[in-house]
This record gives sequence, C-alpha cells and structure tokens, in this order.
Amino acid sequence: MSHELIRRTRSAAAGALRRIRGSSPDEAERLEAALRLVLAASHDFKTPLTGLYGWTRTLRYRWRTLPDAQREEVLDRMLRQLAGLSRTLDNVLATARLGTVPAARPLDIRDAVHAAVREVLMLDPEREVVTVVPEHSVEVLADHARLGRILANLLDNAVKYSPADAPVTIRLVEDGAEVRVEVEDRGPGLDRVEIREIFDPHVRTGVARRSGARGTGLGLFLARSFAHDLGGDLLVRSRLGEGSTFALRLPRE
Repeated sequence: MSHELIRRTRSAAAGALRRIRGSSPDEAERLEAALRLVLAASHDFKTPLTGLYGWTRTLRYRWRTLPDAQREEVLDRMLRQLAGLSRTLDNVLATARLGTVPAARPLDIRDAVHAAVREVLMLDPEREVVTVVPEHSVEVLADHARLGRILANLLDNAVKYSPADAPVTIRLVEDGAEVRVEVEDRGPGLDRVEIREIFDPHVRTGVARRSGARGTGLGLFLARSFAHDLGGDLLVRSRLGEGSTFALRLPRE
C-alpha cells in the first residue's frame, strides 16, 4: 500500500513537471522547485504508514489483552499519524493547481473561516481556537478550494508550533477595498532570516526541525502561491519569543 501511494505521488509530480516546460522561465523554475520537493516529500508517507500498519496489527491481535489505557494510547497515535498523512497528501495534491486559472466565484469568506476551524477541532478537540468574524456577510471573489487550503495550512501551522495550552486566534478584518484573515499564534516566533525565507518551498525553520513535527515545507509556500492566484497576498509579522501572525489579504468582491 505505502509503495503504491509513493509510486503514484511520484508519477503525478513527474507528469506535472513535464507539463510546465512551456511556462515562462521564472514561473517554470518556481514550479519545478516545488514539485521536486513533492518528489522528495513522498518519502514522508512511508514512515507513518509503516507505523500505522504495526499499530493496526497490535490492536487486531492483542485487543483483548491490552489494558484500556494502552489501547487508547495506540488509537490516539494512529489518529495523529492519520491526520498528518491527510495534511501531507492534501498539500501534495494541491500542487496540481499551481499555475492553473482559479475557479473564482463570489463567496462569504466567513464560511471558509468556520470550515477551517471545524477541521482543526475535529483533529484536536482540546485546542482553543478563538474565532473573530463580523456578524454580517463578507463576500470576496475567490476559488473555494484554494481559499480553503490557505486557511487550513495557516491554522495547521499555528496549532503545530504553539504550546498545547495556548489559544490560536483567527480574525476576519474588513479594511476598505480589501479583507484580511489574520491567524495569530503564541509559538516561539521567527527571526529575521526565517521571516525572509518562510514562504520558500524548501524551507523548514529551526523551530520546525527541533520540534520533531513532520512536514514537507510545502504548506506556507502553497498558501502564498494561492493567495497570489486570488489577487491577494500573504504576509507575516513575528518576533522571537512572541509568536507570529500570518495575514491573508484579499480584494473585496
């Protein structure tokens, strides 16, 4: 199973590389860098899949003899691994949209915010996520899939690198001709070099590497690329020891 998934991922990425050869030199270079990262990221599937296979066998053959607490611990580990696999796969598949025309339509961005928060809470029910949105509809012209991936990646990043007891805040702000979605965490923050490089497709910060959290380095790169596709931008404010705020800026509908 794991070998087949890796094979398909590599095959899809290789096909995408061939399709972008006709792009402009700058765009082709950017997309090729991201897709080469996808090829390398396919290795990230193997370790969690192997772990899941082992834990599934443990539950299958030792269910009656395992203490309740140990069964719950194994199930919790499996859930975390599955959630990580799902996020990795979502980002790998999302690279297929790079360089394509967005299917933009008017939508209430509040719905996208609430959907992204629900997804986080499904995987981490104990996490406190503070949601601040206007009571009235806030319409933007956006591609639903791209917008959802941006918000999911920003919230996932905030949750992953924040202390378990620290709240994460997502705030929708109307500012003249644009709308901002701000995702604020209370994690370790970024230094100046990391702020400059955080949206590059090959970058994982020192904090990310030290945390041991698995990742492909695609999440924030995709988020900013999709923000640009939607006519907006993705910015970050951060200081070491004080957390980070990522701000998605989109034109109003």
